[in-house]
Amino acid sequence: MDFSTEKIEHALREELTPLDAEAEQLRARLHHIDEQRNRLNAALAALAGGGGSRPRKRPAKPAATKAEVIDIIAGLLREQPALPVDELQKQIKEKLTKELGRSLNGFALRFKEATADRRFQRSSDGLISLS
Repeated sequence: MDFSTEKIEHALREELTPLDAEAEQLRARLHHIDEQRNRLNAALAALAGGGGSRPRKRPAKPAATKAEVIDIIAGLLREQPALPVDELQKQIKEKLTKELGRSLNGFALRFKEATADRRFQRSSDGLISLS
């Protein structure tokens, strides 16, 4: 890349950073709202005397998307410039399950796809960092 292309790419990435952070916050907020709605709907159903003999099965958690995994990786690498693959996976799994309420079904493939994105690079010693 020539110098002007690099400057443009850098400027675009700088604009993308706050949007990534805001998107992550909004996903966490939406998850919290969905949990509240589910509790309230369950309480309403109990008041209405849904009275089935078996309690309802909890709905399945949605699986993480490639975009969510990319957003999380980018956020973590902004905090720490490079992370070992194992540590990065551990932190991503925690964010997905605890903050976003996502299932880890298909996580290995999503992680592989996400780390192959041109925004990230993997060093020979197994560290992943922003490109």
